[in-house]
Amino acid sequence: MQRKKKWRGYFTFSRRERNVGIYLMVMIVFITIAPFLLGFVQPEPVSISKEIIANLDYHFVEVEEKKSTNDSPFQYAPKNYSNSNFVDDKKSQITTTELSLFYFNPNQISKQQWMQLGVAPYVADRLVNYVAKGGKYKTKNDLLKTYGFTQSDLERLNDYILLDSVITTIENKPVEKIVTINPILTNLNTANKEELMVLGFSADNATRIIKFREGAGGIYHADQLATVFGIDAAVLEAAKPYLLADANEITKININTATFEQLANHVYISDELAQAIVDYRNTTGKFYTLSEVRKVTGMYANLFEKLKPYLRI
Repeated sequence: MQRKKKWRGYFTFSRRERNVGIYLMVMIVFITIAPFLLGFVQPEPVSISKEIIANLDYHFVEVEEKKSTNDSPFQYAPKNYSNSNFVDDKKSQITTTELSLFYFNPNQISKQQWMQLGVAPYVADRLVNYVAKGGKYKTKNDLLKTYGFTQSDLERLNDYILLDSVITTIENKPVEKIVTINPILTNLNTANKEELMVLGFSADNATRIIKFREGAGGIYHADQLATVFGIDAAVLEAAKPYLLADANEITKININTATFEQLANHVYISDELAQAIVDYRNTTGKFYTLSEVRKVTGMYANLFEKLKPYLRI
């Protein structure tokens, strides 16, 4: 009897222990069936109709177009969407009298010329900015990487696109005989970066040309650009017919009054040569003729010829 009582003690629970056990069993059952219960009451996912998405896309494009220049002579129509699919029917609707197709290099033309080809202003901005930052379109399909430039634009302009790396013929005529850009006479002493890029210079080359011009006090001949570091000789040769340089626009240095700093700041005058000019002037009193500068130590003949247009007495 005592042994039976001993085993019964293992299976006998107090009232408190029974309540705790019941509570645990209820919690286990609830946790087990909770995922199934929640599945019945979970709200259906919200579906956005194609019409709503289309309207959002339309407003996005509308905002982009409003960012473009307000004085543009071109008018653009909004996107037209079908309720059944997302066919992009947006095309820049420009009056035919304002469109003008011509052979062009996408790495050379300006925003205005892109617009003349029928490209939307905000897309033209992106195309020009990409090149201005050092980018280059190596193939025609590269244009499609610019947001807003569509397949229809590429198909429309495909036959007119000329690239630096492509040697081809158009209508059995050598490319060299076809004007790829609108020829623009450009004054080297006043041209900005964009105007130089229209003639084919890269963004880096255009920046260096301007820095050279500022350091020299002007440019008197296009051949001077050949000494600019990194200049593309082929582009320079092609651009020469459209480059103007007037020696009368040059800022000249008075070699009898210029300080060492003013002389040394010139791109053609080293610190040593500037000091030699000052020393010679201090010794002789002044320069009486420009040719006398050739007597200065370090002033060799070729350097004097390059420097002569910038000097006066």
